Amino acid sequence: MRPDELTRRRFLGAVAGGAAALWLTALDAPPVPAAPNETDTETYRGERLATLTASQAADLDAFAAQIVPSEPDGLGAREAGSVFFIDRGLATFAKEQRPLFTKGLGELRDAAAARGGRSFAALPAAGQLAVLSAMEEAKSEFFGAARAAVVAGLLADPKHGGNRGRVGWRLIGFDNRFHWMAPFGWYDGRTTDAD
Repeated sequence: MRPDELTRRRFLGAVAGGAAALWLTALDAPPVPAAPNETDTETYRGERLATLTASQAADLDAFAAQIVPSEPDGLGAREAGSVFFIDRGLATFAKEQRPLFTKGLGELRDAAAARGGRSFAALPAAGQLAVLSAMEEAKSEFFGAARAAVVAGLLADPKHGGNRGRVGWRLIGFDNRFHWMAPFGWYDGRTTDAD
């Protein structure tokens, strides 16, 4: 295991144990179907959106890619489709957070415009990181909620719209099997002279 993998695993574990748990606990309900948004015409990366506009989805996808980047292994929030998980969540179980996300995505766009970008997604990576660092330092409610939702979309069961190709599970080393057999972990794999 590479040292950066361990760091990413610890980060994901810590975030999943905190605010992301709110998103994940709502998933006891049946899978969330994709639903058309008000305009019924918005798509992003060839997929119909439930609540976000295409430009909001692009900005949120760029946000997600900065929270859990895909370099160098190709496993990250963008590949997992976290943006689609969040879009569906905002239409159903997390709809009370929709105003927060709408306002926060507007703040992302305004911060990008202040840096000369036409959108957050259009900013270079260094500009995106500067915007996100400022939001985190300011303890932005949107930043905290969106970061938690990105991680939840990375780790949720794929039937809920995220974790596509089980990217998140592969990233943290989770093996989703229908049937588990001993040894379950390092503690069961050990044998002693007393055995």
